[in-house]
Parts: sequence; structure tokens; C-alpha cells
Amino acid sequence: MLYELYLNGPLYERLAGRPAPQAGSDAAGPGRPRYLREYGRWLSDAFAAGGYDYVTFGSTTIFPHCGFRPTSHERIRSHSLNDRPVITGWDDLPRYRWPSADDLDPAALDAATAEIPDSMQAMMLAPGGILENLVDLLGYDRLCFALVDDRELVRRVAR
Repeated sequence: MLYELYLNGPLYERLAGRPAPQAGSDAAGPGRPRYLREYGRWLSDAFAAGGYDYVTFGSTTIFPHCGFRPTSHERIRSHSLNDRPVITGWDDLPRYRWPSADDLDPAALDAATAEIPDSMQAMMLAPGGILENLVDLLGYDRLCFALVDDRELVRRVAR
């Protein structure tokens, strides 16, 4: 069995035999379904060429509000795991806009998977693992201290 959560941009391009489709200026509006179909086909071509019978989609690709940080933060070459925590204490819990199932747009997933070959399956990835999400939300040091000083805060954030 061959399984990868994700590969990387240059490898996807090499396997697909072409560059990634460009989102363009209208990819957040009327052009979004077309872009997502092209992106889904490109990604499935890359996974298929690599010998996989599935394709994985990052949650923020299909459902932009599922991440805990802006996607621009992920593109920073190097950053501290303490950089810009989202939750610094109990007062931030009710103010934080938690991702919700109501934010999900099934039409976006349908568009992205419209041209995936019948022999393949699509898998959605969560924004990150439990540890990664807790570090993104609290910051590494704050998480470490809270595990000793305020475990209930960590429980609530994790839940």
C-alpha cells in the first residue's frame, strides 16, 4: 500500500507534466468552479502518475475558512511556533471565529472532484493534526505552560 498525505508543488508539477493551474483574479468569484475543476484534474493527474489510487485535498483549498491561521502564514519560509497565537487565554475563546460546518460549500468539493477519474477516490485533509492545530492556536510555549497550569483551557481549545 502506497500512501502520502501530500507531496510538494514541484513534484506535483513534474508528475502531472504541467504547471499548476493559476487561480486568476476571478477564482474567488464566478471563476472558482472552473479553477477548482482544473486544479482537481491537475492534482489527480499528479497522484495517478505517482502510482496512487487517490488524491488528497487540503481543507483550505476547498473550504477556505477551515484553517486556523491565514494561509499567508503557511508560506513564510521560517517562523516561530510562538508567532502570533490566536488564543492567549479564556477571554479569546468566545471571540475567536471557530470553523463551522455551515462554512463548508459542498459545491466547491463537487467542482474539485468533478474530473477525477472513476478509478480514484478523493480525501479531504483537516487543517492539521491535533498538535499542529493546538500550536497554531495557542503557540508552542503557551501550550506547554497551559498543559501544566491550565489543562482545562487546552481541553476546551482541543474540543
